[in-house]
Amino acid sequence: MENYIYRLAEIVDAIKYEELPKEIIEKVKLCIIDDLECCMNLMNDERGMAALASIPKDGKDNRSTIFGMGHTADAADAAYVNTVKACIAVRNDTSKIAVCHPGNIIVAVVLALAEENCASGKKIIEAIVAGYEAMVRFGTFFDGRINPAWRYTAIFGPVGAAFAAAKISGLDAGQIASAASLACNSCGGVNQWAVSGTGDDVFQNSSGARNGIFSMRLAKHGAKACPSIIEGDTGIAAAFGIYDGYDILTKKYDEYLISTIIHKPIRSCVFVQNPCQAASGLINGHPEITCEKIERIEVYVNTAGYTLPGTTNNEHIETITNAVMSIPYGVANVIINRTDKNLNFAPPFDTHVLELMHKCTVFEDKSYPAAGPQASRVKVITTDGKEYMYESPELTPLSGDEVNTLFLNTCSKRVGEDKARKALGLINQLDELLDCHVFTGLLK
Repeated sequence: MENYIYRLAEIVDAIKYEELPKEIIEKVKLCIIDDLECCMNLMNDERGMAALASIPKDGKDNRSTIFGMGHTADAADAAYVNTVKACIAVRNDTSKIAVCHPGNIIVAVVLALAEENCASGKKIIEAIVAGYEAMVRFGTFFDGRINPAWRYTAIFGPVGAAFAAAKISGLDAGQIASAASLACNSCGGVNQWAVSGTGDDVFQNSSGARNGIFSMRLAKHGAKACPSIIEGDTGIAAAFGIYDGYDILTKKYDEYLISTIIHKPIRSCVFVQNPCQAASGLINGHPEITCEKIERIEVYVNTAGYTLPGTTNNEHIETITNAVMSIPYGVANVIINRTDKNLNFAPPFDTHVLELMHKCTVFEDKSYPAAGPQASRVKVITTDGKEYMYESPELTPLSGDEVNTLFLNTCSKRVGEDKARKALGLINQLDELLDCHVFTGLLK
């Protein structure tokens, strides 16, 4: 079975807690904290309510928590709803080398199955490292080589979920390969939601989570799958028009790829983040700039940020999805509020922000690295002909302390400060826990 899906399975199978560097173990804990903050957010959204209403709940054998909702469900259904809820918060973690959001899928899958199987903290850590490793490797393989109509996370999500699910469930390398191969058959999801503003992306991610678990269950019970699913003449790579570079999937890295994950400071698309930070640097460095004096705004981003549907929209903002995807809306929001902190992307939309947004145009700068949430710059031209510019060389993500504080603030509103603090302390002691229910039970 000499093929890429099996070689990836061998990489995942070889991940052992005892061999993980301390910083990787701590990064896993931070990714769990960050994702649960997103999942526990108090945002009221009909998509979350629809997901919750669509599944059976609270059966006598259900052990997996639907966070912040007071319900339990089968692991696949709990992972589905928790992924939807985490995605609605929009602050999903992101890999710097592969533009995808692993956390909302991988963490939901691993925790749901860990509760179902009463897995230890060490097993959870192994499985999360495995899921991120596989998903980011898929991302680096596809990145920049597929039509932007396809959504990256929707393609990689089922595969990452299957690897993570297989790892937490104790499958061997052959079973892991079969689970991942089966999951490849559900890879896909397009970006038209970003243009229409409907936000279907949350269901793309959640379907990936659930499909990954079902693929694992099939493999666990003996289902065999195509061994050449990646590199075959009619495999997943060929389906997207890719016929080379397979070694990217299995290359040796100096560290585990969960280390490439950043935690977004703003509840918006990752490509809106850096322009917002650049706009904040500009407006705070030049207090003389007022909205009345602005003739136009120019924003320069890399190819990935420019070509992603919805990011250049400076015309119509009708839904929260339109707003969180729009670089012009984000930049105008910062300039009006003179800060990139606690920005509002939900209706009713500020008319002043909308008016200024119309003056903002996004341009592609091919001198920037093509992929990832890299550098951007914002230029303001005033009515008296003056030009002001600020360049942000790299996105400044949330620090670990900031992620922890955000978790406490969000979870305290949902379950109370005492439970939130206790849950945070237990997650930070994850490798000492024999059963994750001791902290998941605090977040119902």
